Amino acid sequence: MIVRAINIRQPWASMITSLPTEVRKDVENRSWRLRADDGSPYLGLLVLVASARCSLEEHKGACEWAHEHADVPEELLPRYGSLPLGGIVGVTRITGYIDPDTEETYAWHQPGHVGWELDGSIALPFRPYRGRQGPFTVELTPAEADALRAAKLAA
Repeated sequence: MIVRAINIRQPWASMITSLPTEVRKDVENRSWRLRADDGSPYLGLLVLVASARCSLEEHKGACEWAHEHADVPEELLPRYGSLPLGGIVGVTRITGYIDPDTEETYAWHQPGHVGWELDGSIALPFRPYRGRQGPFTVELTPAEADALRAAKLAA
């Protein structure tokens, strides 16, 4: 199974895949919309590849933002030093997009950014994988594809 993928910095990737459902990061903020092959906005599965690096400063800033803006309790936030880096960490589904200038309020949406609405996010067993800038594709292992089917994200 070949699926679209993006690199995402930690701890944001773990906030999408590993937080409890009620506080899980359900919006990814970007300056652009992911496009399907026909040019329309892409809706569907997306593999999350954690970037190879995360500084203590980046981690602290992301966790402070999540606590202050999305009400994630501090004890649930990913701990620095325990984050998987440089590989596949999970999969999610893009279900829609939030306009950068929307007046609606979303816990995880940062005004001025295109919000990718996410649903059905799951963690996958970590697999080292070298990501790229921009969107790319990943061939899932049979075990990863089975995990998607078990989570009812794929047929």
